[in-house]
Amino acid sequence: MLYDLVKAVSRRRQLTILALVAVFFAALAGLKLVPGLPMWLDATLQIVLAAALAHVVISVVRRCYPVENRLPADDAIVSSSFATVGGVYGLIAGFLIVMVWQSYSDTGVVVAREANAIADLERMSRGFPVTVQLQIQQASRRYVRSVVKEEWPLMAKGEQSQSADDALAALWSAYTEIEGRQRGSSLYDQSVRRLNEVDDNRRLRLLASRDGVPVPLWIILWGGGIGTLIIGCLFEAGNFVVHRALITFLAAILSFSLYLISALEHPFDNRLPTSAEPLERVLAGMLELEAPKSLGKAEGKLDLVTWAGYAEDGSHDPNVDWVHPFEGKTGCKVNAKIANSSDEMVRLMKTGEYDVVSASGDASLRLIASGTVAPVNTDLIPSYADLFPALKLKPWNSVNRVPYGVPHGRGANLLVWRTDKVPTAPESWAAVLEPAAGTPPQLSVYDSPIYLADAAVYLMMARPQLGIRNPYALDDQQFLAVLDVLRNQRHYVGQYWSDYTEQIQSFKTGTSVIGTTWQITANLAKAEGAPIATTLPKEGATGWSDTWMIAAKARHPTCAYEWMNWIASPKINAQVAEFYGQAPANAKACNETADPKFCEVFHAADEAYYAKVHYWTTPTSQCLDGRTSVQCKDYAEWSRAWAEIAK
Repeated sequence: MLYDLVKAVSRRRQLTILALVAVFFAALAGLKLVPGLPMWLDATLQIVLAAALAHVVISVVRRCYPVENRLPADDAIVSSSFATVGGVYGLIAGFLIVMVWQSYSDTGVVVAREANAIADLERMSRGFPVTVQLQIQQASRRYVRSVVKEEWPLMAKGEQSQSADDALAALWSAYTEIEGRQRGSSLYDQSVRRLNEVDDNRRLRLLASRDGVPVPLWIILWGGGIGTLIIGCLFEAGNFVVHRALITFLAAILSFSLYLISALEHPFDNRLPTSAEPLERVLAGMLELEAPKSLGKAEGKLDLVTWAGYAEDGSHDPNVDWVHPFEGKTGCKVNAKIANSSDEMVRLMKTGEYDVVSASGDASLRLIASGTVAPVNTDLIPSYADLFPALKLKPWNSVNRVPYGVPHGRGANLLVWRTDKVPTAPESWAAVLEPAAGTPPQLSVYDSPIYLADAAVYLMMARPQLGIRNPYALDDQQFLAVLDVLRNQRHYVGQYWSDYTEQIQSFKTGTSVIGTTWQITANLAKAEGAPIATTLPKEGATGWSDTWMIAAKARHPTCAYEWMNWIASPKINAQVAEFYGQAPANAKACNETADPKFCEVFHAADEAYYAKVHYWTTPTSQCLDGRTSVQCKDYAEWSRAWAEIAK
């Protein structure tokens, strides 16, 4: 019967009908009519267009086919056949809608799992040594940023981001390079499992962006839709208005179904894209630690955390002032908070109230690892080029060759004594760490967990059989030996000091006779009349190479960069060095000192001298001396031990 109907129509009318049907199904195919339209508007336009075209098609069909050539509505065979075809087509379309919807939903779950796994990785990295931790965190941030910013738009085209590939490879590299006991720890095993989850879920996500409904099924959908619509138009109905309304409604249903399948089969195209929100939340929670590319206008204020003597404003000595000239030049009003210990500096910086800190090595890595400070762009600090190369990119002021601050200067922690009470100048730390029996409790000792390193320096020479190569890398046996020395010393200690003014007072009054000190403390004590002398003992000493570091969330970043450039400039760096009693960081500062022999006296360029100085560094469980067969005591264990000793 259908063959007879087609044969009865002229070729021109057949072509007209086919052209209309082709245009109609171009709309049903789910093509994006106007790029950039919201999905609801795009879908509405396509449904309206399909309904309008169906309205035209049925009108043309009725004109082309006279009543006698149409399908009788009361023919049982034709009606049942049409119902069967329509039912089968409906089942196929419904099945595909469910299938693509399930796939679309599963893709959302995959994204959430990927986000959870990378967030876990970033958090778990804090259990690894600082250098490894930072490597993992940086690679994690780079990966999430690449996925959200680059890979998400590319997936609409079935592509992936090379930078995301590189970041994931860097993550794997960070874990495969871990050695020693850390590699066999449960933390390592759990972290690698999380990394596998990231890798697996990304692979599934990329696969979902490239998969779709197979071509044979699309042929069935198109063919079935065309057949259903044409047959529906060829029926003879007594009420043309009702017939046209039914065909229009059928076209709208077909259009919506095909559009929905087309939109859901590719979960990352721009019609109904899977949300990147889980990864965006993770990225928002990861502090972006990037140095600025340029500076804005000075904010007019600068909040510092600093050691005494590093930010002098003339209040101690009217002739010693480099703060007010800085304020006059830059317009940045300085508020300086003096800290008495590295632990205090870390606490203050974590409040978020300060822009810059003069961190020693026992604080710098903790600040970096916690995300409290950010990398610096040395191109924005002209004075950086003149600094001694031996002070740049060191383990305490950089990570993976990325600078995290500007070196300030360097010096040694000295042995100090009252010359009227100790007539023979001591040459060894034994006078402080292993005093003779019966010595009264007149020792003055720095109150900080990092003081354990001073005892370790002494034992490196006094007990070489312990095998201490780095005073900040102590295994169980070495750590116990250090604690034994300090517990015995406790009987002779009259003062554990953290406030340098307290030590000055104790040496002035004679309460303290011998101990450890900073050069600035000795300078001020001498200026106030205390009869003291200092020396660098034969075993060497711990020391500092402090670094000006900028807060990750600095409220006054331009003023912070202005300060770091100012304090590292030759003239100002020379003033600081002479006042404090330390070697300057800027090589050109030696031409600016009031004493032409100052740099020679303080061994500013004498690397052989500073080879005997072990700069403060944060102890980590991964031994800093390179050993991988043992695990060393980290700063937390040093802190617990010191709290027990100095209580």
